[in-house]
Amino acid sequence: MFDFKITKEMNISLNDEQYKQISSKDNIRKTLELNKAIGFDIMNDNEIVGFAMLRKYDEGCYFLWDYAIDSKYQNKHYGSNALIELIEYFKSNYSLKEMSTTYIDGNSIAAHVYEKKDL
Repeated sequence: MFDFKITKEMNISLNDEQYKQISSKDNIRKTLELNKAIGFDIMNDNEIVGFAMLRKYDEGCYFLWDYAIDSKYQNKHYGSNALIELIEYFKSNYSLKEMSTTYIDGNSIAAHVYEKKDL
């Protein structure tokens, strides 16, 4: 259902409160330009629906640094479903053994996505 296209910037729109939950677009761009992480446009039917940025910290181990779904695609299960497919994509293409992440306390949307038992 989803495709993951490498990118050097975040190409989605969020509401003002959601921009506070992730790195700034400028920091994302700088991090990706310096190759300190890998950025992906999350695609669905050739449209960008989300963004993910991961950093390798050990062989087969990645940290999900930033993850967001464009505001017009939220509340449609894209967040959970794309994350499941992103994990599978990393297993197949990056020999993923472990993926970890964090989120800001009080971010109930991130908690809902990341704490699902089927991930």
